[in-house]
Amino acid sequence: MPSQQRKFRRVSIHLRPDGERLPILLEAGGCPAYYPTCLLLDLRTKNAAWRTMEVLANDLLHLEHILIFAGITGIERRMEDGRYLDSSEVHIIADLCGVSLARLRKLSELKVAPASLDQAFAQEHAVTNIVKHRRITNIARYLDLIARVGEAHVLAPGIRREPVMQREAMLDNLRQLRPRFRHSRGRRTVEYQDLARVIEFIMIGDPEAIWSKAEIRSRNWAIVTTLALLGLRQGELRQLKTSDVNTNVGRLTVARRSDDQEDPRLREPNAKISDRIVPLLDVVSERIEDYLYNHQSHAAEFSGSTFLFLSHGPTSRGQPTPASCGHPLK
Repeated sequence: MPSQQRKFRRVSIHLRPDGERLPILLEAGGCPAYYPTCLLLDLRTKNAAWRTMEVLANDLLHLEHILIFAGITGIERRMEDGRYLDSSEVHIIADLCGVSLARLRKLSELKVAPASLDQAFAQEHAVTNIVKHRRITNIARYLDLIARVGEAHVLAPGIRREPVMQREAMLDNLRQLRPRFRHSRGRRTVEYQDLARVIEFIMIGDPEAIWSKAEIRSRNWAIVTTLALLGLRQGELRQLKTSDVNTNVGRLTVARRSDDQEDPRLREPNAKISDRIVPLLDVVSERIEDYLYNHQSHAAEFSGSTFLFLSHGPTSRGQPTPASCGHPLK
């Protein structure tokens, strides 16, 4: 996409000294974008998680690609002036919310010839209904904010009433185009046969068949055992500290530590639900102790980290495990 057409540059996560992670949508010049920042700060006052804010910022970045591809210009000025989107523009935005960002970027390049929506997009370019629904919701929230700012400058209530009705009609039209989907916690379930094979390997398998390096093997063996037998989420596991584990009494504490100043990771993991105490099975205690006393302690001395599962790489030794490829085993 030509840089001269871009208003937004990228989403950046700002790590404050108090540990707070604040996603920011940067303009092409590197400054925080005004209206997106207002919307993100409004979410922050409502105790939204930084991941939720980051998703919203990326959805607004997606909106920019939609507007460039569709040839819709000056969206913020239009909303401020009360010149709201017409029905055809609303439908175009809603349709393109269902397209992958990679496909939009490719089609927005100058070397790509213009094409109709039917010709330009195929099934493999589509995102899930959940993603499309979320994008439309966040874009409607963004447009609503800008339009309300513009309406606030209209002092006469009688004159203000008409643009308010037009804005509400535009947003209702946009939101009605959100696809329906079924909420289900079983979308990514593991078949019981596969789970049985995992548990069998954890109980009687040989970890040396997978991990050759001793410290990596000890750590990963403790990780997979903890995840499978205690039912922890990967984010909950990566934020565990040594003080959370008491193998003497067989107890593991899952604590919420949002905005943890001791966590150097920009994308801080955290528990999704409230604090809880999980009983430790003997096999879990044994494998955590093996890692803790034989390998973790040496890495922790090197970095001073208080986290339980640490990296043992040559350049990241002693640092908390990152979310590499969606899991902490690398």
